[in-house]
Amino acid sequence: MPAEFDLIRTLAAAARPDPRAPLGIGDDAAVLNLTGRPVVCCDLIAEGTHFPPDTPPKLVGRKALAVNLSDCAAMAATPVAAFVGLLVDRRRGYRYAEAVMRGLTELAEQFHVTLAGGDTATHDGPTSLCVTVVGTCDREVRRSGARPGDALLVTGRLGGSFPSGRHLTFTPRVAEAQALAAAAELHAMIDLSDGLLADCGRLCDASGLSAILDAAAAPLADGAENVKAALTDGEDFELLFAVSESDAARLLDAPPVACGLTRIGTVAAGAGVTVRGADGEPLRFPTAGYEHAFAADPATD
Repeated sequence: MPAEFDLIRTLAAAARPDPRAPLGIGDDAAVLNLTGRPVVCCDLIAEGTHFPPDTPPKLVGRKALAVNLSDCAAMAATPVAAFVGLLVDRRRGYRYAEAVMRGLTELAEQFHVTLAGGDTATHDGPTSLCVTVVGTCDREVRRSGARPGDALLVTGRLGGSFPSGRHLTFTPRVAEAQALAAAAELHAMIDLSDGLLADCGRLCDASGLSAILDAAAAPLADGAENVKAALTDGEDFELLFAVSESDAARLLDAPPVACGLTRIGTVAAGAGVTVRGADGEPLRFPTAGYEHAFAADPATD
């Protein structure tokens, strides 16, 4: 019966030599050769929360890496190496685990990321993956650099990602982030995982500023029911960034990316995010986006 180390041996045998990771799978730790400022991100996906139980296993693995590549993109960083913690439902069998990792490694090859290590375990419960990606950059783009008067632009289209299944197949905007960083001074940037409204709020909080968003400008994706979906659904993994008005005009006039750019709002003094409708009046939404919640703590004496 196949077991943990059969999967590890399969992954090690398939790994290609990479000078950026002279020591990878098979030892107690990896050794990396990095050029530039190291950038590290970590994200976890869990069955029943981030992907339905009937999701094809290759798409499970693909998403686990893709969400981390999206975080690298938000920093305008180049991903180099990935470390994967796989906790798989043993009842799904070895071939399921192998397919999960195949989906992950195929995306890694596409983005020239080396699988440098990790851990594998089984249990009688839902599958989850925790991936850490190490990358490099010359100058990272943070959430905290927005300035009053900056234009807010977004890549691609928003809304309906989870019901349409796009959250499993999206393309991380790594190349787009680097093209934008080469074309303009990006003051601040964030990837849209929890919803435009929620993630814009995080960028504003980090910058100590506020934002005014134009609801009518929201670029709706196929499958997005309405503006609310574009603003609050989440799982879009597009990029929201702040640039000067002059840079915004240049980028919109001659976009350096093929996915499209949309002016969605403006950074201002103050705090919070205001969404204005076509009549200029503020719009209200029940939630700004997705946030993981805890159950109430058990009562104690």
